[in-house]
Amino acid sequence: MNTAQLPELSLESRQRIEQARTDAQTRLKEAFLESALKAKLSPALIERTVKDTGALLKQASLDDRNTAALHFLDAMAWEYMSRSAAEFEALVGQMAETATGMFDGGVETIGARIQEWLAEARERDAEGIVGERIPVRIDSKRAFLFHELQIKFIELLGSGPDLYALFAAGGQRHIVKEGHPTRERGDSQGKQFSQLARRAMSALGFRFTNPSRTVDYWVYLLRQECPHHFKRWRISGLCVASAELCVELETRALEAGAVPGAAILGRASAQEDNEDPTARGATRPQRIRDDGRASFWRKRRNEFFTHDIVEEHHTLLARWYELTDKYRFKGSQESEQAFKAIADRASQGLPQQPGREPWESWLDHLRADDRFYKIRSEGVDRYSKRGLREVLKEGFAPVVEPVISSGVLTDRDCTEFPTGSQPGDPYTNVDFTSVTGDIKNVFEASAILCKELEASATSAPVTDSETDGDRPAAPEPQAPEVHADAELSGVAPLQEGSEGLRRVLAASEASTPDSKLKGKLAAVKRYEWYRRELRQLKVATKRYQTPGLLRDQFPSFAVWAVIDTDDAKSIAAGEFHPGRFAWSLVQRIAGLNSSSDRTLKNYRAAIKRASLAG
Repeated sequence: MNTAQLPELSLESRQRIEQARTDAQTRLKEAFLESALKAKLSPALIERTVKDTGALLKQASLDDRNTAALHFLDAMAWEYMSRSAAEFEALVGQMAETATGMFDGGVETIGARIQEWLAEARERDAEGIVGERIPVRIDSKRAFLFHELQIKFIELLGSGPDLYALFAAGGQRHIVKEGHPTRERGDSQGKQFSQLARRAMSALGFRFTNPSRTVDYWVYLLRQECPHHFKRWRISGLCVASAELCVELETRALEAGAVPGAAILGRASAQEDNEDPTARGATRPQRIRDDGRASFWRKRRNEFFTHDIVEEHHTLLARWYELTDKYRFKGSQESEQAFKAIADRASQGLPQQPGREPWESWLDHLRADDRFYKIRSEGVDRYSKRGLREVLKEGFAPVVEPVISSGVLTDRDCTEFPTGSQPGDPYTNVDFTSVTGDIKNVFEASAILCKELEASATSAPVTDSETDGDRPAAPEPQAPEVHADAELSGVAPLQEGSEGLRRVLAASEASTPDSKLKGKLAAVKRYEWYRRELRQLKVATKRYQTPGLLRDQFPSFAVWAVIDTDDAKSIAAGEFHPGRFAWSLVQRIAGLNSSSDRTLKNYRAAIKRASLAG
């Protein structure tokens, strides 16, 4: 490859150019083999021609040589495109000479392509594109355009599987669907994507003479602004990535219109890395005008929503194991990775528990809301002392409190569980009672929570005491994981509090004439009610560390009526297990003296036998 007179490039750039040259030669060979087989040339002649580059060029048609030369020229031109238009113009002659000499291409064809590259170099200069960095210029008046484009990109998903882009030499990209290149003229989805991409670039103020290159630059912008969709030489989910970017561009446009300059939140731009999700750098009136928190939650809501419309993502489920306080996902690995990436960002706007992954903290907040989290099963994991030691060595890390019981083996025990022990031998069991629960449709649930947090961030009024110049306001307590506000929560226990519990108990009283069964049913109902409230308080203690603050945030909770001062301090300190604490309160109210952990299970079994809802 004669590029001696061209400036030196990086190793990666040289490798890409060399790969383009190899690809061009391969195309020539394939075209020759196809024509040779049709002409029934001898195998020996075919073999000699393929091995001899000069002979191959003589046998190749002008169209095939032009195609190879243009492919090689495009690769060189793109690698040198990072320079200014003037510098690039000084190099195109040598690039044209190199490509023509390598593949004996037509001078007119090569010259026409050179003019196209020169026009693009000038357009890049005019648009302020330097190297691979594309500037993003936001006009506040075009927010509605990005909103419409977001909807259009999402609607494209309904016409078939999402597209993805493969990057090739020469700055080219190939749009692919289901493993096959999309011919944009014949494929409706690919054609619509190209049209929307051109509209998006136009909304950003970019103008390119070649419409195809306009689409290319939109794909480059996706790679720049949505790097989590880009892996190696591929962007997965073009429509989803485009919708995400349009959401971000709409948000920036709204921010540009709402805030004069960039001084409101003390940040230089609306870039994600400089975002203040709690708006603590702003005064109270400023937070109402732009509100960094509202903007932050609006972005996260749209990210979650954009993914949720894809069926594969919509069905993603997170299963929580109380025994180890760990989550496992049920769904595709791609869905899991996408959720974790967005949840990591969303968790920045809420308090996080030390030692917890950000996405785990986000799931903890979802789990605190009964709309999203449902208990799947409750059971007991039993270990012998020796067995427990073994699993602890292997990394088993239970977080629930064990119940230890001792006794002696009976004849029946030795018969049912033959371990070599004899009747009368002592034993010690360690039991862990825990629940397993599911958070279904985690993308949808997250979008709902983000919407409520966004509404909460902009709902507080401005007081006169907070309007004195630029005096920083005290940090506002953020919305709790499960809102006490009746309009936001939609959760009956939070709205109804003690009154709701009284109605539940009254309904239980009327459901059976059996006085003993009434008491058991009332105990189970109280336990479930208190446990739900205590679970939510457990999460809230990460933010509100005093009994007074907790009462202010959850004033209608029924549990406040049955606890004393010491109980309230324990709750505020977070030093309690919701299930065990709830049952201890029920025992206190009902006057139950039994310390056995079987009592609640026996009550539930009796209710089930009587066919009552427990």
